Amino acid sequence: LDLMLVHWPGVFFSTDEELGRQKRSEIWRALEDAYESGKVRAIGVSNFELRHWEQLRESWRVQPMVNQIECHPYLPQVELIDAMHSQGTQVMCYCPLGSGQLGLLEDEGLHEIASKHRKTP
Repeated sequence: LDLMLVHWPGVFFSTDEELGRQKRSEIWRALEDAYESGKVRAIGVSNFELRHWEQLRESWRVQPMVNQIECHPYLPQVELIDAMHSQGTQVMCYCPLGSGQLGLLEDEGLHEIASKHRKTP
């Protein structure tokens, strides 16, 4: 397997932060074991904010190689991306068009940029 990710930093149907921290650590430990045994070539996280990242950092043996996050012009996540890059973690973005729900393709600013480069938005 090339890449395995922890999909979500929270615990579904719970707002208990301590439970979330515990579960993230347990799940990450399983991914580290898979990586260290050679079953997975790379491991990472998805949808982790800086607070989740810092909590996981307290217990990781292997630093996540990827953080997959939602990123588009309405949600640029510059601080998070800069933090990941400064620590040597790759960022993988999803929903570059805002899931098609945000009217991104109708945005005047994006139309201006597209026109300037003779492209369609």
